[in-house]
Amino acid sequence: MMGSNIFINHSLTGISASYKLLGTKLTNYVIESTAASVFTGGVTVQDLSKSTEELRERGVGTIGCYVVEGVRDAQNAKLDQFLDFSIESIKSITDSVE
Repeated sequence: MMGSNIFINHSLTGISASYKLLGTKLTNYVIESTAASVFTGGVTVQDLSKSTEELRERGVGTIGCYVVEGVRDAQNAKLDQFLDFSIESIKSITDSVE
């Protein structure tokens, strides 16, 4: 699914619909129990920092990123949120490495 442009282009719509139909907790549980466990270290900067540290101790490098390819017609507020999250993530991860 992750290689499908249709899936990627409409993922935000699908998640929004699932939030309305199934609720936020169930939707997030399904995501975190499937693809998210392979691609992400968590849903918060603290989760990412913890995963990064655990993997660093095992000699595994990491890349932290915030996926926004499914966002359509992003407003400045969404882009500002993405920028803030990215800066916070970089600071958190690099501070824990020093």
